[in-house]
Amino acid sequence: MAMRQALSTLLLSLLLGPAASQNGEEACEERGYGRQQCLDVGCCQFEEGQCWSAVQRGPCVDPNTGRPGSGGRGEPILQGLEGWSNGQAVWHSPPSGWGSCGRVTTVFGIGICISRQAWATGRARADHIANVFHQLIDNDGDGRPDDPAVLSRMVNNGYLLWVPDGEADNERNAGRWPDDVGPNQMSGVHEAFPNNCQAPVNRGADPTNRSTWPAAVSNSRGCDTRRDASTEEILHLITHAAAEEYPDLWGMSFRSEVGVALRAANGNCGHGYLGNWIDPSSGRCTGQHAYNDETCDERCNVVEGLYWAVTSYIGGLYTTTQTGEISNEWLMATPDANMPVWPRGTPNAVSLEAGSPALYRLVSDTTSRGHAWLPAVMPDGRYRPSEDFDSTTTTEVTGANPTESTGAIPDPSCEDGSESCEAWATAGECGVNPTYMLTNCARSCNTCESANPLEPTPESADNDAEVETEAPTQGSTAAPTAAPTMRRGQTESTPPREIAIDWIFPGPQGLPHVSANVGDTLVFTWGGVHNVYIAPSNSCNNLASGANLGASSPVRYTVQAGDEGGIVFACEVPGHCQAGMLLPVDVGQSSSNEGSGATPDPSCQDGNEFCEAWATAGECDVNPTYMLTNCAWSCDECRLRRS
Repeated sequence: MAMRQALSTLLLSLLLGPAASQNGEEACEERGYGRQQCLDVGCCQFEEGQCWSAVQRGPCVDPNTGRPGSGGRGEPILQGLEGWSNGQAVWHSPPSGWGSCGRVTTVFGIGICISRQAWATGRARADHIANVFHQLIDNDGDGRPDDPAVLSRMVNNGYLLWVPDGEADNERNAGRWPDDVGPNQMSGVHEAFPNNCQAPVNRGADPTNRSTWPAAVSNSRGCDTRRDASTEEILHLITHAAAEEYPDLWGMSFRSEVGVALRAANGNCGHGYLGNWIDPSSGRCTGQHAYNDETCDERCNVVEGLYWAVTSYIGGLYTTTQTGEISNEWLMATPDANMPVWPRGTPNAVSLEAGSPALYRLVSDTTSRGHAWLPAVMPDGRYRPSEDFDSTTTTEVTGANPTESTGAIPDPSCEDGSESCEAWATAGECGVNPTYMLTNCARSCNTCESANPLEPTPESADNDAEVETEAPTQGSTAAPTAAPTMRRGQTESTPPREIAIDWIFPGPQGLPHVSANVGDTLVFTWGGVHNVYIAPSNSCNNLASGANLGASSPVRYTVQAGDEGGIVFACEVPGHCQAGMLLPVDVGQSSSNEGSGATPDPSCQDGNEFCEAWATAGECDVNPTYMLTNCAWSCDECRLRRS
């Protein structure tokens, strides 16, 4: 349901794109426009060699600004903000006017806005979404966009990816950005799962060697079986730009080439919006694609169907689980005709190549004009460009320092005033406590490279209030001017540390000994296919019943008060633990709990679904009056109460 609402929102935002100030006929007709000039106006259509109004004599204006349009803004909506450096996404505090956002970044000039609530859930999923976006724009990983024309259309028309933490966050905070933001698509962190089984490489297959895919179709060991929506939502956004750039090929109607192929694939299974939908896996119709959503019209059906075809071709749906889950809508998840067809024994199920040669031909061509935007490899959330590039622009930059944002002058005097700044910034204190942090921890808060640091704006402050209206704002005050307090279970004598752990197969000496204190963060990094579990029996036995901390490097784990004495981590990928990837960590007692004999209180619970996110953002210390009572579990009060 969330994905359908997001797609409907995107379609609406496209319909309300930049346009001219005249009525439709004045703006479009008898002006001698070629195809591209015609389509760039925003309210025109090009048919039979001429430009026509798509709105008859209706107004052709930008509904937000009323200004005449010329096919786009011509500059990025987050101009000058670096999006990629040193092998990772670069996130910034939002500029003025971006009240929806807790952080922003760019992908070759295209904006991403993540809400404060979504950012507070942890950076791993945010980074995953940014990596997938980079992989879809630069699928061959050469540091340059695969289709500059499609990218330019997205940048020049203010395309935006909006990343909330679920529907409630979306409804509360979407749209609080500048008027010149154009088409926007939602892709929530609640549907982002690093190391998901959709990527062939995560299933143990070679993403570019299609012959390895059938053997991995049922492999879910070592990858997350939950459905990751990141590729779908981002691909929807790119698809709309491609449809505008190459309407004959990808136009959002059953008259374009892809539309004709999808209509043929529907057979006589009907559509939800026409009220005649039949489940294609039921055997009661002859098609392989039919969408039962009554709100998804012809345009929406073309966008959805193209997503299915593209991801089928690159192996993103070729698992025993997924082919069964989507069988009531799509039955061509098997890519090639020489591969075993899944789901087994299902009427109408067939490979994409055999079932729709027209679709297969369209999406398997990833190099020709109009096709270069299509991915040839399923994104795995690990973007690895072969060369450095300046991510603030849409063209390659040579000789530039990739760590410096365009137009920004590093300030050599900009420093952190405390050794704890980096840890506080990681915990979200730059937003929770900006009065202290942006002055005394400027480097960790990423405000050094600007004459006017990107401080949290009044809109951002309002956003804080909206996220926490039912709870933390009760009795809370403005952010304190004092330095962030230590997290519960820490003392000034034992400040939090980050402990790097190379999560690899050990040599004869085994993994190195690790000691930590409550509040320290263990950072597991690796290459290849691994994951991090808490070993429930302190051994390699029954690992699957332990807590899965993640399967996408890096994985971060902050030592809790309940870990005092020791905790054991292991890699759950078959054979890896037995090969030595078992790490006991000695955990020292914090002075605040020393000798208390505290035990958890089973009646101690959180009273709000957002407690964990608020606790991660530091509210247990900033707003203890509410939090320690109503979010006791997330604030670790359950153990402390008994003591």
